[in-house]
Amino acid sequence: MGLIHPVTLTALLWPPVAYLLCQRFDLLDAINLSMFEAAAFSFGGLLLWLRSRYLGTTYLNERQARKTTFLRGVRRDVVPQSRGGGGALSSSPSHEKGKEEEEQPAPRTVARLAPVLPAFMACCFFLLSSCCVMSAVVHTIWYVRSEYPVP
Repeated sequence: MGLIHPVTLTALLWPPVAYLLCQRFDLLDAINLSMFEAAAFSFGGLLLWLRSRYLGTTYLNERQARKTTFLRGVRRDVVPQSRGGGGALSSSPSHEKGKEEEEQPAPRTVARLAPVLPAFMACCFFLLSSCCVMSAVVHTIWYVRSEYPVP
């Protein structure tokens, strides 16, 4: 099992850091804590969403490069044989030597991770952020009603 990617680790550490900062500066009332947690979850979700976009773009670029390499190889194999009049099994030693010189390795896959998990985590962080905002709103309403009762 590999280590956690630094961007993912940063996104996961923002909410506890926000809580520790609130605790350090004595901002532990429910409204402040909920708003700081909402901001931390929102920022973490943004980081994870950007990571998923990067992984998706990298994956699609590599897929396009592999497709181009494959099609170039197919064209190189099929077109000379159809023009030369030879069958699919006929090839000359000079043709084989030319193929080896022109042949380039397929692009190496760098994006081994699918962008689905960071995107899912980003959605969860955005949902948690909206829950924290709703919690702050409810606590604000409760605070105002308790301080200023309606006659």
